[in-house]
Amino acid sequence: MGGKNLHHEDKKTIVAVFALSHKGQNLIIYMNWLNRLPFETSNLSDPTQYGFSRNRVRNVKLFVDDEVSLGLWHIIPENLLIDREKRSESSIIKMRTEINQEFLQYYDEDIDKVYDEALARANHVFVYLHGNAQDRSAKHRVGTYNKILNHFENSHVIAFDYRGFGDSSGEPSEIGLVDDSVAVIEWVLKRIPNASKIYILAHSLGSAVGAQAVRKLEQKYINIGGVAQLVMDYGGFPLLRPFSSFIGFQSILKNMIHVKFNTEEIIGTLKCPILLIHGQVDAVIPAAQSKNLFMKILNTTDVIKPSKYQEYQYSEGSLFVSLSNQAQYLQLNHASHNDIHEHDITWKIIKNTILQ
Repeated sequence: MGGKNLHHEDKKTIVAVFALSHKGQNLIIYMNWLNRLPFETSNLSDPTQYGFSRNRVRNVKLFVDDEVSLGLWHIIPENLLIDREKRSESSIIKMRTEINQEFLQYYDEDIDKVYDEALARANHVFVYLHGNAQDRSAKHRVGTYNKILNHFENSHVIAFDYRGFGDSSGEPSEIGLVDDSVAVIEWVLKRIPNASKIYILAHSLGSAVGAQAVRKLEQKYINIGGVAQLVMDYGGFPLLRPFSSFIGFQSILKNMIHVKFNTEEIIGTLKCPILLIHGQVDAVIPAAQSKNLFMKILNTTDVIKPSKYQEYQYSEGSLFVSLSNQAQYLQLNHASHNDIHEHDITWKIIKNTILQ
């Protein structure tokens, strides 16, 4: 295209791409068709393929409506693990805690009841909303689940695939992904008596979905604790980055995208506490996106005036905290798009947020 000079034919070609049908845009935005390499096999109904011990994960088929069903994993703490094939006397003695005795008592009667009762007794329940492409078994996502379970005692993880992803039926859409997330959170709410134990951990596209889902839930009846990781909005949709120097033309292309996810307009209205986390070397979404959202929550655009937040320096990055503690923004010096979970400071700040 020759620097910043876009020829007329170039523009016509680009406009044609962005003027695709909704389905065509969805293929580019959600990338749910991009799963794994052709020679790799996947069986989401068998979580042992992804490093989990037998019975560590309950695989659930959740029906959102008559046409859409979601694949969901309920991952339990290691101490609640039951080996269905090796219920020896020694293993029974080893698991002599109140809840594990109940696990054994109901084991042969109703396995879902076993998992539901364990979920009801959880200290924390993390509902994970993933980004685009692949499914809930992606390596960096499984790594995140394990980090959660290692850092939070007696905590459970709920990981699922939106419609059209993994083993979930249907086709993805903005409204559909939000409805799926609301359905999963409500599934958890039916099984846990205290909504304040629920935390939404969202990554990339999932953060935009999560903001809308939480707003929808708050409008209905619920206030939920929230942990949002890598919150983004489509004002800086990565697909438009090559045209960032052509402000007017980029605006035209942006208006052609039917998927909006107007996180910037929503995030300041949410009632739940919000923690934004972003890596400075993220090559997919600029870290400035999360900083802008943080400032949006504070209802100011003056990033150099510290009247509404305090800044704390760590060796791995900086933490910005609103004076009301409603919002926090953790900026990691060396994190990229998919390795936020590998940094210890991430879990230290999340833990402080939950326990404060």
